[in-house]
Amino acid sequence: MKRNKVPKQTRVFRALTIFSSGMGAAMLALWALDMAGMTLSSYREAATFGAIVLGLASLAGAGTAHAYFAGGDDASQTYEALLSVDSVTGLLSRSGLAESLDGYVSKGGGPSRMNRFFLISLDFDSLRDFNETYGLETGDSLLRVFGDRLQRVVGDTGLAARTSGGEFVIVLAANHDDRELRAATEALLGILSLPVRVGNASHSVFWNAGVAEIHKNNPPMERILRHANLARTTSRATGRGTWSIYHPEMSQVAAYRHWIEAELGGALQRDELMLHYQ
Repeated sequence: MKRNKVPKQTRVFRALTIFSSGMGAAMLALWALDMAGMTLSSYREAATFGAIVLGLASLAGAGTAHAYFAGGDDASQTYEALLSVDSVTGLLSRSGLAESLDGYVSKGGGPSRMNRFFLISLDFDSLRDFNETYGLETGDSLLRVFGDRLQRVVGDTGLAARTSGGEFVIVLAANHDDRELRAATEALLGILSLPVRVGNASHSVFWNAGVAEIHKNNPPMERILRHANLARTTSRATGRGTWSIYHPEMSQVAAYRHWIEAELGGALQRDELMLHYQ
């Protein structure tokens, strides 16, 4: 990632204002120490001393404020740029994906001006096992391998992000033909599922994917991501290396399952279950 640089002029003004604020504060302290031991014999001396102290305090405050705001825009832009990129893989972060999604959709996914857009959620559920067995550094190296694989497949035609842990997200544009979506999703799963080498051993890795369509009314990214994750969870129930497309019935089934779990938990607490032998 290219780091934003602070303009030379901004650096000069920042140095000057910090210096002026520091000098003002230092002189204020010296005057206060010097005058603390003196007896102000007249109203004029007291007024003069108060005016000098007030002026130096104003200089220190103004200099500090200017020093803060002079580089504020550059610092905030650099900070936001850091937040938009995942520090491990170099892909977009969760916040970076949210910032880039609207622009990608509004531009039609690039020069080809596609008609439909899909968010694909991919999960490497064995990351915790690798971290516990080989350490976090090995886990991070695996994430970088997966990030490089995804970037090679997606390139400039879509968005690639790591949103959390072993969860990656791809946003792609496609035409009305569903075969394009199928081919793209299976290609992503295929390249991610290639064995990885840890030390001298080669390990098999397994992925699942969930797909949610991004409609033109541009719902919040978190809702789209939640739908894709729900489809991914549904696909995991059918086995490793599979994928599913979200449909509203999945939300209904998930809500019903959570209701059953909550009711069973309450029944256990209230001692409402009885065991019968047949």
